[in-house]
Amino acid sequence: MQFANFTAAIGAMTTIFAVGAFGFLAVKRGLLTPNGVSELARVLVAFFLPGTLFNAMYSQYSPDKGPYMIMAVGTQIAFFVGGAVLAFGAHRLLKVQSAVGTVAALSSLQNNIYLPLPIAMAILASPAEQARAQFYIGSFVLAFTPLLWSVGVILLKERRDVGVPIIKMLGNALNPPFIAAVAGVIVKHISLKYGWGMPTVATGILKLCSDATVPMAMLVLGGIMAEVKWSHDFEVKAVLTVGIIKLLVIPAAALAFIRFNGGLDPIFGFVMLLEAASPPATNISLAARTFGGKTSLIALTLFITYLISMLTLPLWLAVR
Repeated sequence: MQFANFTAAIGAMTTIFAVGAFGFLAVKRGLLTPNGVSELARVLVAFFLPGTLFNAMYSQYSPDKGPYMIMAVGTQIAFFVGGAVLAFGAHRLLKVQSAVGTVAALSSLQNNIYLPLPIAMAILASPAEQARAQFYIGSFVLAFTPLLWSVGVILLKERRDVGVPIIKMLGNALNPPFIAAVAGVIVKHISLKYGWGMPTVATGILKLCSDATVPMAMLVLGGIMAEVKWSHDFEVKAVLTVGIIKLLVIPAAALAFIRFNGGLDPIFGFVMLLEAASPPATNISLAARTFGGKTSLIALTLFITYLISMLTLPLWLAVR
């Protein structure tokens, strides 16, 4: 392990979670209501994240980066399939009582923007590296968003006899961040073909979005964590299963892949490991609330795994 890398990662995580703590305390002290957190999250998802992802994909995309986009999509699918398969096996082996679909979703769908983005911005030194990291994170979004709002929703459903409205699933899957990531690539491809450039005003707006996204994302994440309440749905075996798979097994597999493929762009390898080692996605809770699922178990698991990830994530980034 490189001690300097570990110290840098711990410092970055501490700074980021300190901002999240403001959101947590704001809700606990009544300065920000749960509805206020929801409104901030809507603004983040509808405006700031799309602006950041569009900017990253537009500024960084070039035909030679196509293979990395494909690799990011394939890696995200591998994370999902691998985590779900391991969760189903562990659920049976450990005789976990909680719904197997919920455990599988939590084990296979990572926080792919809210945490990786601010950590990458805090750890990577140069603007060029930060821009490449944003592009690769956006590439992961291209696979993550459809997976969460399709197969993920089906896994989270408590009642298998109740259908899932396809139109509603598509509406959530085709959300602003996903559309912005795709649009950024398409617009850049057209601009390269015809020699067009981005207007200065648009560039300024997109830069503003990028600067505001990181602190706003952490405030929202902290506010979400503040809503956690202990309940009878808590099960040690379920949380242990998710923690081992999501915070240990999947990042170990990603690290082995990175080391085996020494020719990878180091920034892509960094983002891949960062995505692999991140705790479960907070949007799993939103999907469960929208379509039905064990929201209390999900909230408790998120809270515990995020606390543990303050140690595990820097460790993985230090040994890469």
